[in-house]
Amino acid sequence: MNASARMLAIVAVLSLSVSSSFADKWGAPVAQIFASSEGTCGLKILPPPDGAARKSQGRLFSLDPEGKEKPIWDVRLVNIPVRALISDDGKYVATLDTWGGTGFDHSLVVYGPTGNMVADFKLEDLLTQEEIGKHTERSESSRRWAQNATFKFDRDKEKLTIAFNWGKVIRVSVTTGKIEK
Repeated sequence: MNASARMLAIVAVLSLSVSSSFADKWGAPVAQIFASSEGTCGLKILPPPDGAARKSQGRLFSLDPEGKEKPIWDVRLVNIPVRALISDDGKYVATLDTWGGTGFDHSLVVYGPTGNMVADFKLEDLLTQEEIGKHTERSESSRRWAQNATFKFDRDKEKLTIAFNWGKVIRVSVTTGKIEK
């Protein structure tokens, strides 16, 4: 094999390894528990037993002084979330993305005090096409939008604030589900 043929073979191998680095492998969803920042409330995510249904069961609970779980609500969620955020008072829950493909439908779902869905945002509701193209990492099945953002419940103003490392800030009213400018 001459030098140019070897170089072509190396470029081909490198091209294949780069393109395959953006492939995803999602295993079956598993049960998970997410906690509020103070650890006073938790959310159990229970995926469907067969994995075929794209919805999960969500069980929000608080802890009594002895550490026993005190149920707050138990509802069928619109998806199988990848991540969840719980306000420290247990009034609001925000779930992020859907197992098997992030950054599309159900990118952000907000639930209220009784487990009622307040808002369900796809990524295009949160970011412009230009922002998605410029600031999300794309893979075979996902658009990773949330890994470089911070999420915080503002208890006094009943808002969820999302601050991106590139400067954009989104505030969502957890009572109305409206994005506030």
